[in-house]
Amino acid sequence: MANPRHVRQAEKRLAKAQRTLSRTEKGSARRHKARSRVARLHHELAERRATALHALTKRLTTGFTTVAIEDLNVAGMTRSARGTLAAPGRCVRQKSGLNRAILDAAPGELRRQLTYKTTWYGSTLAVLDRWWPSNKTCSACRWQNPP
Repeated sequence: MANPRHVRQAEKRLAKAQRTLSRTEKGSARRHKARSRVARLHHELAERRATALHALTKRLTTGFTTVAIEDLNVAGMTRSARGTLAAPGRCVRQKSGLNRAILDAAPGELRRQLTYKTTWYGSTLAVLDRWWPSNKTCSACRWQNPP
């Protein structure tokens, strides 16, 4: 199942609604209406993401006896590249786009759902070590490419 990229689909509508909200006067009825529109768009985005994750995790846990996932350092992967005044970061805009894509996939929620659904449906969850060279290991013969 391909990554649906929910944020990318909704970002134009969400940006337009947030711009509209920022241009309204505080306390007005129009601002209340604009704020509820932004909230509704965020809610729809969260519901779409949750539905896709539930469908994926159910299909994985009911279709396979063992589900293997890698223990990723998501907080480290999505850390800002901004840097400091003394040592400013490089490629900050590209890194923020990467962070948005990683967080849109919601790997933490995927792991949480797999954890309880594997016990529900009788399958097992194998969590691979964070430092295990999964990208350097051949899936057929288990040969590891040296570093």
